[in-house]
Amino acid sequence: MKTLDVAGGLYGENCRFPKVEEILGSGGRAAIALADAGQEIRWHYYCPPHLQQEARTIMATPRITHFAYSSNDQIHFSYMHPLSRPIYSPGKISISPPITINAAFVLRFGMMEGDAIVTANSCVYDPQSLDPIPFEANGSHADRLAVVLNQEEVLSYSRAPDEEQAVKRIAARSNVSVILVKSGADGCRVYENGKLTATVPAYRSDRVYKIGTGDIFTAAFSGAWLCDGRRPADAADHASRCVSRYAETRHVSTSETSSQGNFLPAPIGTTGAVLVLGSTSSMPCAWLFHEARDALRRMGVTISPRTGTSSMERGDPFVSTASKASISPTAVLALLDQLDTATMLWIFDAFRSKLPIVGYSQGSPSIAHSLSTFPEMEICDDFSTAIYHVAWAARS
Repeated sequence: MKTLDVAGGLYGENCRFPKVEEILGSGGRAAIALADAGQEIRWHYYCPPHLQQEARTIMATPRITHFAYSSNDQIHFSYMHPLSRPIYSPGKISISPPITINAAFVLRFGMMEGDAIVTANSCVYDPQSLDPIPFEANGSHADRLAVVLNQEEVLSYSRAPDEEQAVKRIAARSNVSVILVKSGADGCRVYENGKLTATVPAYRSDRVYKIGTGDIFTAAFSGAWLCDGRRPADAADHASRCVSRYAETRHVSTSETSSQGNFLPAPIGTTGAVLVLGSTSSMPCAWLFHEARDALRRMGVTISPRTGTSSMERGDPFVSTASKASISPTAVLALLDQLDTATMLWIFDAFRSKLPIVGYSQGSPSIAHSLSTFPEMEICDDFSTAIYHVAWAARS
């Protein structure tokens, strides 16, 4: 069994809806997931001295050896829901001296309170930053390197105008042999030596807990590619399946068991548009309406404006007049709490048009009778699950 060195943060994570409080972070989640799969892990992370023993106790497992480096701050991330932009504290983070790692196999995450300078035979690098720092910028070197980025990070990492140019620039430096570009509902594109060799789908799950899915993906890919010697596309597919299992169960593992089962792939490259329906008559309703549309936009989903000849056409404050060209919806997201008459009429129209409808409600009893009118509507009591399910429905 190969030993894998993991450099990544130990952070507090608090989510309001659903209520989840954990101390994990990218490094902690990856270390536990890989150890659960039987991997021997040396985990390098920052932690204030007075919390280091507590960290060893919380993350106690025989397969994880802790290397804690002193920092001033314990960093916490707070989420309203799993798709929201987090608020972190403290607001100003003290930067600690870099961690130096010299090992055969390394998984390096970006960290907020410092950095890891890596010398490795093989390494996977996931910067996890809106302004990612190139792997070699801090003096790191690997004979064989895989870089994991999302579709926004790949452009920032390379300072390129599009993904094709970005991949060429990244592949030309630092012994980068594999580039993975995660693309939400479109899965993950696998590039080897600068050429696209595979597109791995995202796999559906009955529930979607999004916080930590990126950590699981990178950890699972690292274990399969670095330690098990699997081909990049096969390793990425294993990682995508592990993400589906984690999103549904929150079980932190990259084991083969986690990637086995009847996983249904989400469509890749298909077009579709989502019509979001809901009241905007109060500030909470308007906030949720905007939040749902924003979450779908950030996933790359087209938003269908509310247009037509009925009274519901009036007063869509989130779509400008210039953008109200006809974009026919292929699925509907109905925000069901505090339903108003206009929204109900829109839902009736969608139902008659045989569009797939995903409803989101936190369980308001006042809508129970209304929902019985639409027996084929899928009802979700979790916001991020509703967003993903309607995105998948629009592409089906």
